[in-house]
Amino acid sequence: MELWQSLGELLGILGTALTVGALFVRFRQCVTTGYILVGIILGPGGLQLINAELAEILAELGVVLLLFSIGLEFSWKRFKAFGAISLLGGLLQVGLTLLLTVVAVVGFGRTFGSALVWGGAIALSSTAVVLRTLLDRAQLDGASGRAAMAVLLFQDMAVVFLLLLVNSLDEGARLPIISLKLGLATLKGGALVGVLFLLVRYLMPALFSRAAAGGNREHLVMFAVLTALGSAMAAHAIGLPPTLGAFLCGMMLGESYFAGQMKTDLMAFSSFFLTLFFVSIGMMADLRWAALHPGLVLGAVLCLVLFKALIATFVVYLFRHSITVAVTAGVALANIGEFAFVLAKLALSRGVLAEDGFRLLVAAAIISMILTPYLMWLAGRLVSRWRGSGQGAGEGGEEHGFRSMSGHTVVVGFGPVGKKATRALRAIGSDVVVVDLNPRLSSGGHFHGAHFLFGDASRDDILLDAGLKNARSLVLTTPDPSAIRLMIGRARSLVPGISILARARYSQSVKPLREAGADVVVDEEITTGEELARQVVMAAGLPAECVAGGSACQLPQRPSPVAGEDHL
Repeated sequence: MELWQSLGELLGILGTALTVGALFVRFRQCVTTGYILVGIILGPGGLQLINAELAEILAELGVVLLLFSIGLEFSWKRFKAFGAISLLGGLLQVGLTLLLTVVAVVGFGRTFGSALVWGGAIALSSTAVVLRTLLDRAQLDGASGRAAMAVLLFQDMAVVFLLLLVNSLDEGARLPIISLKLGLATLKGGALVGVLFLLVRYLMPALFSRAAAGGNREHLVMFAVLTALGSAMAAHAIGLPPTLGAFLCGMMLGESYFAGQMKTDLMAFSSFFLTLFFVSIGMMADLRWAALHPGLVLGAVLCLVLFKALIATFVVYLFRHSITVAVTAGVALANIGEFAFVLAKLALSRGVLAEDGFRLLVAAAIISMILTPYLMWLAGRLVSRWRGSGQGAGEGGEEHGFRSMSGHTVVVGFGPVGKKATRALRAIGSDVVVVDLNPRLSSGGHFHGAHFLFGDASRDDILLDAGLKNARSLVLTTPDPSAIRLMIGRARSLVPGISILARARYSQSVKPLREAGADVVVDEEITTGEELARQVVMAAGLPAECVAGGSACQLPQRPSPVAGEDHL
């Protein structure tokens, strides 16, 4: 009876989460917010309709698989590709947040251990919420999206240290004891990494190859689940957090040739447990306690969001991004992420964090995650108005940059698309001025004779410095549609008759870019589909012109098999 009652409650959780999640998707809201609200309403702090013990067990499995999957997604190549902001910027953001939070919490009379927990929790942002919002707003490949993801990537690495740190804390422990325990935990972690390295390097490829050679898909799925849970059990056996073992194992497997298949095999499990994980986050919230302390909760949320936004904005700005990019990225990182709940639960179990402190941290983190998509939308609107007003522009009338040029083409963005456009323009003899926010391009270097200008092309002074007044055309190759719309608007206001060609990363951006004033919009999805069709036709032995069809472009019929012929 208890089994079926538990299954009934589980079905109720999933059914409610599915319904609420579908509604949030329908109204273009962040689906994880819906899952959290389900836990808040149905959990122990709300209507008390969920068996907290069952949900907690499933959530523990969920967070292990979640961290293992995040570890698999971690890529050292991508980490290096983001450049200095990923390592130095991430280190600065986490370090500053941790240090200043510890000073503030100790100043309020709390223990040093609890201050470290608060600092570690606040330093981390929600990768799930930020990534989902950036994708929904088509800003993942923009300058602010890349800056935010670079810092988030370092935060994922910092989870390892923070888990070791919190696991070394005890109630009333002082710095020397904490340092000693942290050192011991680090040694254990190093031993775990060594064992995992040997397994990942030598044993696991052979086991995976045998499982794959058998052609049995179930074996591959079982292998993936066994790896995730086994690494967690190994960490637990030596006194480390199980989540740490799963994350480390995932990170080490991330560069292996079978990591992609593991991600695929775990996808169904991860989606199931991830839903339960976010529901369990909502279940941690105590509505009654929050209702009794509304001023404390709202004040904490306001202070924490502003505090994190300021630090993240400062860090991003240090790496020579414009103030608008820095503000947008800073607001995206101004939340407390899902790993804060893992750290808070661990600290509560070790007696480092008091019940009231735990409730306040959970409430502030949940509210900050719920607010993130709306704050990012608001920041985007404010930045658009700030750019549109021309604030921050240089003084007019001064001749500098490439204002004296004429008959040239201005290309905005120097990624792969911008490079191809520049190369084509130089091949036909056109002068080119490239505008990009990469400071290394503005040091006087040339690419097939193109000129480079460092700056934000949504600003009037930068467009004028690029010689837009006398340019033949403006080519916008950046992937961020909102930034392109701003650039089109500013260019049209400065030179109404200029020819503007724009890139649309997604088909949904084509119409807004045309309405903004672009003469030509190149739809990447359509262009990619056409090229794939052309390659398919050519692979079939027909000329590329046959993409359009026609009777002369039919594949020859295969001869029918001869009756009575034995076909093996």
